[in-house]
Amino acid sequence: MTRKRLFVFDRYRLDEQERQLLLGTQVVPLPPKVFDLLAVLVQNAGRLLTKQELLDRVWPGIAVEEGSLTRGISSLRKVLGSAVDGQDYIQTVSKRGYRFISQVRETAGDELHGTGLGIPLPPSLFATAAADFVGREAELGQMQDVWQRAKDGRHQLLLVAGEPGIGKTRLSLEFARTRGAEGTTVLMGYSDEENLVPYQPFVECLSWYFRNCPDADLRAQLTAIGGGGELAPFVPELRKRIPDLPSLLPMDPEGQRYRLFEAVAGMLAVASRARPILLLFDDLHWADKPTLLLLRHVMRSASLAPLAIVATYRESELDRTHPLAEMLITLRRERGITRLVLHGLKIRHVKALVNSIIGPNAPSQLSQVVMDSTDGNPFFATEILQHLKETGAITRVSGVTGRTIEIEDLGLSEGIKEVIGQRLSRLSEACNRLLSTAAVIGREFDAALLEAIADLPGSEHFDAIEEATRAQLVRESQELSGRFEFMHALIRETLYNELSYPRRVRLHPPRGRRH
Repeated sequence: MTRKRLFVFDRYRLDEQERQLLLGTQVVPLPPKVFDLLAVLVQNAGRLLTKQELLDRVWPGIAVEEGSLTRGISSLRKVLGSAVDGQDYIQTVSKRGYRFISQVRETAGDELHGTGLGIPLPPSLFATAAADFVGREAELGQMQDVWQRAKDGRHQLLLVAGEPGIGKTRLSLEFARTRGAEGTTVLMGYSDEENLVPYQPFVECLSWYFRNCPDADLRAQLTAIGGGGELAPFVPELRKRIPDLPSLLPMDPEGQRYRLFEAVAGMLAVASRARPILLLFDDLHWADKPTLLLLRHVMRSASLAPLAIVATYRESELDRTHPLAEMLITLRRERGITRLVLHGLKIRHVKALVNSIIGPNAPSQLSQVVMDSTDGNPFFATEILQHLKETGAITRVSGVTGRTIEIEDLGLSEGIKEVIGQRLSRLSEACNRLLSTAAVIGREFDAALLEAIADLPGSEHFDAIEEATRAQLVRESQELSGRFEFMHALIRETLYNELSYPRRVRLHPPRGRRH
């Protein structure tokens, strides 16, 4: 019987016999010809394959245009993402061909037999992004340090903070996929602006675990925490899986909650001793207070277990009375809490995005213009570049000579308008009116000038500017007192474009006072 050949590279396994690409235990869907293309590249790792050679081997005996190969390579790059070291898997050799540059190890299927596949990775972990994952090497290093402490048996909570679009979720997904490929149990939960159920992220994580954990293991783990009857109302499908869960004695609401919290903490600890667990909570700023109380209880648990929680949240959504803001004050006093604040990409990473989306022949000014307009926000930068490419506006921008490319030349995608519009919709009417007036003045504006032309009574002007600053839409100058600027040129551009022409004319500051 022929032994199954497996090609292992980075986080992936390519199963030649089953024609499958595996990330951890999860099958990564690939169209047949894209799989064939990957297989040829992987089996010839390190060797330059010419375009014609790839066309002949992937489409033997068929006349195929070179564009099919280019699209196949692009699809592979999008599916695979970046390697752990941040590099691409596939190198393009200009005018010659392609080379698979990740280290590949060939093994037989029986070498992996009996290693225990564990819990399959949640499908949401495989969400494909519109652009390459660039930068964040330092942040990934910090996350790896946190994970190492978790594997040593000390509960860890990593809070990833930043503005919308800064890449919190993408960074967390890339990190989680790497852990999953190592055999870690990765579970995902979300908080919605309108929470569907109490404790939603915990419920989603445990639901996936209970659904996929082998019956014998699940029963043993429930027995280890005293039967697990407390979890039946928490995750209703558990009783469908284990119909003979023990019934609970009546207890007052506070006692019931404590018993539930202990059961959740105990279940996570017991399960993680079988295989390390990483929980990924997205949008924690929308979590209800019960979820945050449970999170605190889990972190305070005395059980030694290889368990880490990575939670993303938007700083701009928090004010002093927000449940998460209050909880953060408490959590900072706890052990095992790490806060990672994301900032914009550096110019070299923006250049990498430009090269990935537009190509190497992009206008020389484009990277700097995108950087200045977005402050390196990955979502905004990607949206601008995709918009230029999809609308054909890149041709117009490429033709700009003798002057600097402006943000007006780039245009605004619907995605940018939607994200900024959502942030503006959460502000008061007075704050929106003030920001619209500021947008007419320019990216930077003077508070005294704004007060003079803004149509706001009394102290509403000061309240509105403070509200916009808390929402991280504007920031105060560190150099000049009383001077502010929009966080991104795109915020100002969005507000300005929403104004009618007559209103723009009426709001323009008097001649000689414009900034």
